[in-house]
Amino acid sequence: MKLNLGDVKTSGGAVIAQHKFGIGNEAVITSILRGKMYPKPVKTICQEIPSNARDAHREIGKDLVPIELTLPTTFDRNF
Repeated sequence: MKLNLGDVKTSGGAVIAQHKFGIGNEAVITSILRGKMYPKPVKTICQEIPSNARDAHREIGKDLVPIELTLPTTFDRNF
């Protein structure tokens, strides 16, 4: 997706403050995101992908163009 923002002018300035940021124990965060955040993670992913595609179509002005989904089969397990 490409946004048409026109001419954007920026200017630099002095750094006021810097802070380091971390997420702590990455294994715990990954575990939460993978299995504890949503009660039905597979269902959530299956809903989220088409929803994001629909939103992307709306953002580029093609909300009447249908999205296409390829569902898994016995021979092709890709979604």
